[in-house]
Amino acid sequence: MDSLFDQVVQRSGLSPVFAKGTIQRAFARIGVDANKMKRDDLERALPTLQAALGVFLPPHELKERITDIGRLCR
Repeated sequence: MDSLFDQVVQRSGLSPVFAKGTIQRAFARIGVDANKMKRDDLERALPTLQAALGVFLPPHELKERITDIGRLCR
């Protein structure tokens, strides 16, 4: 089973190599090690992730990706 971090990377819409760094930086901004994140950390990081991914994704795709990533919080 993939880690929560790997699942976020897969759902990000970015290439895995690029997504890993982008997601790690987003989590670092809220003081969480992305490789050790828990579901509540992910929920707290969603706005930061949205801002980070929004640099690379068009608005309609960003909304879909963040919604998909948000499902991992449940």
